[in-house]
Amino acid sequence: MTAAAPSGVVTFMFTDVEVSTRRRENDAEAMRAALAAHDEVLCKAIEAHGGLMFKHTGDGVRAAFPSPSCAVDAAVTAAWGFDAGSLLHVRGHRPT
Repeated sequence: MTAAAPSGVVTFMFTDVEVSTRRRENDAEAMRAALAAHDEVLCKAIEAHGGLMFKHTGDGVRAAFPSPSCAVDAAVTAAWGFDAGSLLHVRGHRPT
C-alpha cells in the first residue's frame, strides 16, 4: 500500500548512488542487479516509516515524510538493509 502524500511541514529525503555511471559502464549487469536491490531496500524503508517516494532518478530516490524523525528512521533502516559487500555507496542529502 502506498502512503498518502504528507501535507503541512514535510521532510524530504534525497538519495544518490555514488559514481553510478562509471560502475554501469564497467559492469552493466552487476550494476543492474545492485540497483534492483537498492530500490527494494529503499522502498521498503520509506514505506515502513510513513514516507512517499515521489520520484525515482535511476540511481536514487526522492521521498517525502510527515516528520524529520520518520525520514531519519527510514534512512537508518535503509542503511542497515544495504549489503556491506555491495557495489553501491549511497549518499543521503538533507536539504535545508
